[in-house]
Amino acid sequence: MEIYVTGLQLGLSFADITPELFAGQEMGEDAQRVLKDYRKLYARITADVKAEVPQVRASMTWAKQI
Repeated sequence: MEIYVTGLQLGLSFADITPELFAGQEMGEDAQRVLKDYRKLYARITADVKAEVPQVRASMTWAKQI
């Protein structure tokens, strides 16, 4: 395969001279950990909401009476 070039980009360096802006975990290398944390948080929020349902229903029943 022939490659025809009409220009040259000077100063292009692929050397690893500057560190990454974000750590590997922040860039998504640990998606399993994030998913696990999300599931724990979701389960806790769901449990909290279910625990409040009786109070909300009682409040709605009371509100209909006034």
